[in-house]
Amino acid sequence: MQTVLKEKGYEVSTELAKGRFSNLFLCNDETNQYACKVYKNPARKKHSVMFDQIPILQKCNHPNIIKVIDHFQDGKIIFVLTEYCQHGNLSDFFNSGFIEHVRESTIRQLSIDLLKALQYLHDTQDVIHGYVHPRAVFVAGRQNNENGILILNLKLGGFARAIKSSEVDKIPNVHKVEGSPTYFSPERFNGEYGKEGDIWSLGVLLFQITYGRFPFSGTTFEEMKNNVTTVPFDGNKKSGDVGPWFPNDKVISSRGDKVFTACLTQNKDQRPNAATLLSMEWYQSLQETKKDSATNIGSKQQANTVINNPQKFTEAESTRDKNNTKETVQNKNDPKAGKKKEKKSRTCCGCC
Repeated sequence: MQTVLKEKGYEVSTELAKGRFSNLFLCNDETNQYACKVYKNPARKKHSVMFDQIPILQKCNHPNIIKVIDHFQDGKIIFVLTEYCQHGNLSDFFNSGFIEHVRESTIRQLSIDLLKALQYLHDTQDVIHGYVHPRAVFVAGRQNNENGILILNLKLGGFARAIKSSEVDKIPNVHKVEGSPTYFSPERFNGEYGKEGDIWSLGVLLFQITYGRFPFSGTTFEEMKNNVTTVPFDGNKKSGDVGPWFPNDKVISSRGDKVFTACLTQNKDQRPNAATLLSMEWYQSLQETKKDSATNIGSKQQANTVINNPQKFTEAESTRDKNNTKETVQNKNDPKAGKKKEKKSRTCCGCC
């Protein structure tokens, strides 16, 4: 493997992550560092489809999208090089304990990054991302502005399920329901694969970061499917820890709640696209004001709960590789297990 990379002008620095079907390495050429995903079993349909999509993704040029630098194949091994984000993915960042209190303006800004990425993919490239998930969102930079507000520069990666919208029906098994059901849109549970599902997944992700739980829950796949497909999201604030509504103990502005509610519109035909969402009132003023509330994500332990979500679906690597249609329920008395799984995916694009 190292010989192949060296022939292409790259040196391997270290192994970042190891999966069942792929490994992730940090490598470099004379000027830059890159993340190199090495697929050991290209016969897998998912990897073959992804390799076919790489030329499309390589044409993408946007500040909020991970850039595909190079790709090549040597026998049965596929190499994909992308730009490297040293801060890891969003899941790593929130689990690290750096963030205990996140202001609304920070959440608003990171949502802008992701909406701009989706707008570019959907409208300019006609590409469905298919995996808007904390592991597919990378932190390219972090800093505090002049007001002491944390600003994250996010890039969308994890393109293993990315498909040209016009080619959906040409891809084998694309309508097969597999992946992370916590982020599935109602139509995805019914086998539909479209851009609208990316918007729903973004709504779930933003809700998760802000309120420390998922908008919909379930202890089994069927329960989750039933809740998402039959119970519309209630845009009001209510008491209670579980339910498709906004908890009344953690509050952001009503303008922010309206964006989340729009993303979680049950009818895909009424769900706004990225461009429409960016025109909503919440995004019209990006300056911090006295009315811009501080959203309490909580302690380090609570921050971990935002991603790990005990007694809700978690993306256990081994289970996902074996059967993507199933999710495991994490034991709330064994928090180390969840942390170990998240650590395993550090800096990985989540596409293996």
